[in-house]
Amino acid sequence: MGESLSAWPGPLFRAQATSNFVERQQMIPVSLSLVSSKPVINDLLVELFEKEGKGWFRVVSGSMTPLIEVNDRVLVRKENIKQIGVGDIILFKEQGVLVVHRVLGKFCENGRLYFLQRGDCGGSVGRIAAENVMGKVVAVEKKGRVLRLQGWKKIVNTLLGINNYASYHLGVRVDAIKATLRDKPGFQCLRLSYRILKKPFIFLNRGIVRLLMAGVWIGTRWEAKGEKLKAKGEK
Repeated sequence: MGESLSAWPGPLFRAQATSNFVERQQMIPVSLSLVSSKPVINDLLVELFEKEGKGWFRVVSGSMTPLIEVNDRVLVRKENIKQIGVGDIILFKEQGVLVVHRVLGKFCENGRLYFLQRGDCGGSVGRIAAENVMGKVVAVEKKGRVLRLQGWKKIVNTLLGINNYASYHLGVRVDAIKATLRDKPGFQCLRLSYRILKKPFIFLNRGIVRLLMAGVWIGTRWEAKGEKLKAKGEK
């Protein structure tokens, strides 16, 4: 299991991942947190990253909102693939494009290791081969302020990961129920009721996540001020 969500029920999920994914999900996610869509820039970034073992990448789409938003930068570090687990945020290459998403599961198929991944903002789950994973996101820079995903801030990343993980599995259960009831009388009425009732919960969830992130950045700001005052005092 990965650092972020070591308490998650990973083994059970991994055992079911292949069948659930193949039967229910598309192979390519709908929304991507793109680092760059230009192949030449990607090649330069990857070459530098391979030399240094870490590097900063600017995100140009919003599928990892609110933790990582458009124009934020992420610090990615090379990581042993076996140490990457459920809840970690990874940088990977897909069809020549660099993408930042969160890991929702791991499984083996025909002797190859795969990760299930999705953005925190939703969309379909995709799978990515382990050899296409470049590294793990360890920090986020937003408007000059850096949020390192460690210490007390790691808890926030964990909570966001749990939210993503839970929403995915809830979607799996709902789709299974829909498939069972699709030919039953009154299905269309039930589907309409579900769509109406779920909207308040979606807005509530987004509001809670936004407040959580606002609190994190306020805490980060005060922490930085405290470090500056401490440095001045030592002088």
